[in-house]
Amino acid sequence: MDQIIHIHSSFSRNKFIAVGCDTYSSVEGSLGHSYATACFSLCDSKDSVVNGSCSGIGCCQTFIPKGVRDFNISVTSYNNHTQILDFNPCSYAFVVEDGMYNFSTLDLVNLQNKKEFPVVLDWSIRNKTCEEARMNITAYACKDNSACRDSDNPPGHRCYCLSGYKGNPYLSNGCQEIDECEDPSLNQCISTKNCLNTVEAINVTVQRVTVATEEKAEQVVLLKINYHCGQNLSSKRKEPTGQDVSKIAIFVCCNAGSSSCTSFSSNPYWLPKSVWEFNILRNHKIEVLNISVQGQLRISIEAAYDCYNEAGNITRRARSILSVPKFPLSYRQNKFTATGCDTSTLIQGKRAHTYATGCVSYCVKHEDVINGSCAGIGCCQTSIPKGVLNFRASVGSFSDHQNVWNFNPCSYAFVVEEKAYDFSVLDLADLRGVTKFPVVLDWAIGNETCSDAQKKPETYACEDNSICHDSDNGPGYRCNCSDGYSGNPYLANGCKDIDECAIPSLNLCTHGCKNTPGNYTCYCPKGYKGDGRKDGIGCTRIKKSHIGIAIGKCWHRRYSLACCKFLVYLVLKERKLIKLKEKFFRQNGGFMLKQKLCSPEGTSNATKLFTAEELKRATNNYDESTIIGKGGFGTKEHYQ
Repeated sequence: MDQIIHIHSSFSRNKFIAVGCDTYSSVEGSLGHSYATACFSLCDSKDSVVNGSCSGIGCCQTFIPKGVRDFNISVTSYNNHTQILDFNPCSYAFVVEDGMYNFSTLDLVNLQNKKEFPVVLDWSIRNKTCEEARMNITAYACKDNSACRDSDNPPGHRCYCLSGYKGNPYLSNGCQEIDECEDPSLNQCISTKNCLNTVEAINVTVQRVTVATEEKAEQVVLLKINYHCGQNLSSKRKEPTGQDVSKIAIFVCCNAGSSSCTSFSSNPYWLPKSVWEFNILRNHKIEVLNISVQGQLRISIEAAYDCYNEAGNITRRARSILSVPKFPLSYRQNKFTATGCDTSTLIQGKRAHTYATGCVSYCVKHEDVINGSCAGIGCCQTSIPKGVLNFRASVGSFSDHQNVWNFNPCSYAFVVEEKAYDFSVLDLADLRGVTKFPVVLDWAIGNETCSDAQKKPETYACEDNSICHDSDNGPGYRCNCSDGYSGNPYLANGCKDIDECAIPSLNLCTHGCKNTPGNYTCYCPKGYKGDGRKDGIGCTRIKKSHIGIAIGKCWHRRYSLACCKFLVYLVLKERKLIKLKEKFFRQNGGFMLKQKLCSPEGTSNATKLFTAEELKRATNNYDESTIIGKGGFGTKEHYQ
């Protein structure tokens, strides 16, 4: 039976992007109701634009909402590009598959003559859920060894092959079984011998030994120079030495078992010059939530808001402002976010140059909004550029919230740590009473690169078993513990060796594990051979001869009469077998063949005569899978 196919723009695989330095662009259309979202891109010189960055300086981007069936894109300019005409005469806007466009400063001229971009559409079967579709088994699209999943870009459903199968779930016998044993990346067996392919699963025939250990929590000390957490600094009122000032302090004490940190109230020269500026946060009464040794400083700042009454008059309004001259906003861990159904917001400030970006959030009714979605319907979001040391966020309305006042009287805008905020339709009323949000700042040591800092060992901050990384968000450098170590790289002996053997998830050993400085080695127990690694050949039991086993047993039993008789029997049987092989070798012209092969008249490509033991080893004990014509390709083994 023919199926009805529904097609929508993919919200998870497309982005709306605008390019230009004097650019405002919007995308609007329908998804059962009207929607609209937008972004701003501004810059005053080509030097302020960064290749690959689409955070509002030369390039901006935002998400596509769910369920979009059509869209109309418009792009305009604030000042007709008059101030930037020499390097950016045009603005561009387009929807493109995420990952298929990488912004370049060359795009500011003419988009490098690109006229078309790939866009992903989602399709689904009919307009029924899986549960509804199964009620009509003759029309049900999912075939054998497949399952049904409701479309996340409604309406309809889609089919997919079950785990352990691959292929086309819409065809009879379209989902074919995967032989996981043939592909080492699909199984956890030590070797193909130990793997048995089964329907929908893998059976591993080798037992594994798991060592359970109790993990130990370790207090990370975030202080250096000559202090200890909790020490009374007032008793050490002295002029700091050059050595004191040269060392890096993280200027807080964290209470054991608590994430709360408090700054020292000591004279600022007790801190090294590279971090004296931390006092700026205290002077501006900025709340510090946490400081990490990985180079992040978490603070709390207030949101901007714009509220109206039913008549459309402003009842209250505020901006969100932050200025931290030495601590740039983390462009990786923060997002600029706005909530509201009649909302236009702008964030602007200075890096090396002036920057500005923003987004638009629009919706008609409460039911249009989706929890967790920040794609322009009730909530919009954009990235933060690199190197931002200050910002001013403001928020406004198109229609004074008169059309949405009954469920959304205010617009809000704020910078927030990306993982710390999840949009809810409840935020449209009053942001659930939240007024402050966590923001991540990046900190680094001094203004030098690693290569320059390492030339001055008396001031170099990275201690033993650590490595140096140049900051990617402003000047300076940071230290990290080397691989195989953890702790505080700014403390003497602060990076401690990790015992990978004590934590099963950190090693790949099948049996024995030995910890080494910064690493570990695997080994096999007595009676086994191999490298002992899950990603290697593992461990296999060493085969012993029958005579050796018998001798061992006899020795253990102090040469009992029965044991000795049995040993003599085995020795005679083995000797008889050897003589029988020699007899057959002589009868079948073995010596003549050997003499012919060793003759100087033979060529350099003379055939080599292999013993039975060598043939057994070369053919993996005469494994039938190595026979040519029966699935094998033969074997080749070199002998000296």
